[in-house]
Amino acid sequence: DIDDKKHQEDTENHSKRRIYLDYNATTPPSAEVVKAVTEALQEAWGNPSSSYSAGCMAKQLIDKARAHIASMVRGKPGDIIFTSGGTEANNMVLFSAVEQFSMRAKESSSNSVDKALPHIITTNVEHDSIVLPLQHLQRAHRAEVTFVPVSTT
Repeated sequence: DIDDKKHQEDTENHSKRRIYLDYNATTPPSAEVVKAVTEALQEAWGNPSSSYSAGCMAKQLIDKARAHIASMVRGKPGDIIFTSGGTEANNMVLFSAVEQFSMRAKESSSNSVDKALPHIITTNVEHDSIVLPLQHLQRAHRAEVTFVPVSTT
């Protein structure tokens, strides 16, 4: 069909001219990263919590990566937590921060401050991975949240 062939040609031409401008969301991996991931998927594909060889290899690679990242940020390997992505990381940070606030407020409060809530300030253009958990914390009366509008000028 002529229309299908034209569409295929247009798609091929478009992909040759593609300009990627969303480095904020993700970036194309370097050849070095592709190689390391490929090797890990072929040789260390096991469950890192298991005791068979592929699992042990996976655990060694994860531990090595954790130690490397810790040294880059001058931290401790035990403080490095890997998540599946930004949404999980944002949820973990927000809920952990609110929990820590609540625990410390209970430890140091007199009866007059028992109901203290953390106050979180963010923008009204924040990503849903921040907005939705904050709205949940607000509805659950676990945090006060202020969404500051951004300037249009």
